[in-house]
Amino acid sequence: MPRRTFRGTGGEEVIRTGRFGHGYRKYKNIRVKLDGYSFDSKGEARIYLRHKAEKEAGQIKDFEVHPVFRFPTGTKFTADFRVIHNDGREVIEDYKSPITRRETAYRIRIKLLKFFYPKVNFVEV
Repeated sequence: MPRRTFRGTGGEEVIRTGRFGHGYRKYKNIRVKLDGYSFDSKGEARIYLRHKAEKEAGQIKDFEVHPVFRFPTGTKFTADFRVIHNDGREVIEDYKSPITRRETAYRIRIKLLKFFYPKVNFVEV
């Protein structure tokens, strides 16, 4: 399949694959490359830019992109962001569309995350 990249409105690199560069993604999301990271959607990239601005402004202490949580069952869950607030609070954020939130496999991974990492504060954005 042909692969096309072009610049989006915010300067991000947008990747489209497939015939005529439109891609054949299940939920019609568009992958975005920004600052060396590859995001699954434009919404996830917007949240990255928001966290980046918050860190520069001193509103949050730090954030991590795509942290991986491994479970004893042999499976893993890759969240979108780990945000560390100034008061030491740690929040795991995952950007999902309403359709994806209903998927059974996703719901099971969230339950595993909450079971094996009970101190983690998980938020769906």
